Amino acid sequence: MRSPARRIDITYGGWGQDGHIAYNQARRHPFSSLSLDDLRNCSVRVQDNNLDTIIALAQRTFGCAYQFVPPMSVTLGLKECLSAKKVRLFSDTGAWKQTALRVALFSEPTPEYPMTLLQEHPDALVTATLETATHPVSIHPEWDLGL
Repeated sequence: MRSPARRIDITYGGWGQDGHIAYNQARRHPFSSLSLDDLRNCSVRVQDNNLDTIIALAQRTFGCAYQFVPPMSVTLGLKECLSAKKVRLFSDTGAWKQTALRVALFSEPTPEYPMTLLQEHPDALVTATLETATHPVSIHPEWDLGL
């Protein structure tokens, strides 16, 4: 007899420059897109890492020697991460994550930034440094970006 599924108490993790949660990256493939429901239901898996993730890890860890960064990663799916009673995500990498934070806070949920799904969670907390929370667009009102 199979025991009932147990809910996760807390998800601790990081969030990425593309709004990924614990390596649940937005799929950037022109012939294979994901819907929001696909993201919500993704589970434990091995995945290809996006090129920008490889570059970010190479810059922070290996002096930009991208050859040392694994091209794939194992990740819990968003299904597992978001099933937790509490979700706590942290970042301290400044400019790399400024846009992802703003999108997570001010955009409707979108598969392009998986972090936006945290808006649907009853107890999610995203922590960022002041540098990460400060975006160039917010400090340059004179920029006309056509918005």
